Amino acid sequence: HLARPGLGRDWFVDNIGGSDAFDGLSLDRPGGLAGPVKTIRRALRLAGPSDTVHLANHGEPYYESLDLTGRRASGSEVKPFTIEGHGAIVSGARSIPRQAWSLYRGRIWKMTPFRKGHYQLLLSHAALPEISCPRSARSLPKLEPGQWCVWNGTMYFHALDQIGGSPLDL
Repeated sequence: HLARPGLGRDWFVDNIGGSDAFDGLSLDRPGGLAGPVKTIRRALRLAGPSDTVHLANHGEPYYESLDLTGRRASGSEVKPFTIEGHGAIVSGARSIPRQAWSLYRGRIWKMTPFRKGHYQLLLSHAALPEISCPRSARSLPKLEPGQWCVWNGTMYFHALDQIGGSPLDL
């Protein structure tokens, strides 16, 4: 247990062995509802202004977005709010399920994201080039292999040769 006397509580997150039903007050699982929470989001809801959130690092990224606004994510110079990552990675990246893609035409595939927002297509952890497509465009812009764009709320991707003409291995 990584206690820091007088400086607030310690909260523990474990994206592999935790559960958001647990109390988040220990890294170990002594039984009952004691043990680490599964998500950083849950720990942030539990934490107070001068607390520390500890992330377990199992090499598996935490796939979630974080909101660190408001009184809970503040503190003071004497008692700061802290997130100790311990080398863990937090990523907003999500895999696109195979069934989300459908063939548009030729080697161009399309999918309509469930949520609107900022997108970035990655292949082997490298960003693929996005082509700008203004809302006023009357047609899909020309996409070269490996390029993608968002047009009228739908994502279009021109498949690369090395993935067999399909984005399904992105």
